[in-house]
Amino acid sequence: TPCYNNGTCIDQINSFLCLCSSGYTDLRCQTMISQCNSLPCLNGGICRDSYDDFLCICPPFFTGKQCEQTINSCLSFPCLHGSCTPTLSSYTCQCNSGYTGDNCETVINQCASSPCGSNGNCTSLSTRFSCCCAPGYTGLECNQLIDICLTNPCSIEGVERCISTGISSFNCLCKPGYSGRHCEININECLSQPVISILVFFS
Repeated sequence: TPCYNNGTCIDQINSFLCLCSSGYTDLRCQTMISQCNSLPCLNGGICRDSYDDFLCICPPFFTGKQCEQTINSCLSFPCLHGSCTPTLSSYTCQCNSGYTGDNCETVINQCASSPCGSNGNCTSLSTRFSCCCAPGYTGLECNQLIDICLTNPCSIEGVERCISTGISSFNCLCKPGYSGRHCEININECLSQPVISILVFFS
């Protein structure tokens, strides 16, 4: 038969006529009618011809015969540590405190800015940091020098005044009658040998 694609041939005088099957055209039904000419695919879908029909290859987040339906991109729970908001072609994540990244997948290093300085070791927690201070320092960021005299290292009874001389160092200024590193020694004046003046009279 001179007709292609299952076309029906009708004999005529010194000629023939092809009645084409659905989806085909031209003299011998050799040309497929493109179902994509009408641009049936929506939202950026790519159209492919098939027999008497069309097929839409949809972009991400769209589905349906003509890519007309929006897929809720949050149904797969892409935000690991945060809340998801679907958009027209994607989604956005609102991260919980302490997390960052497109999908809230990255833990924020709370110690990145070195909040404890050189006087402490920093530990990053989920939403804050913690400083372990070196001896002699205190405070949230280990930036306060401890006054060792506040711990009363000198003997309360024998000290006149405590003088802080640096980190964990001090001097005790003793009251009269006391001595020792901490003014803890009560001097026994009876053990002292005062100078005695002896007057000798001659007659």
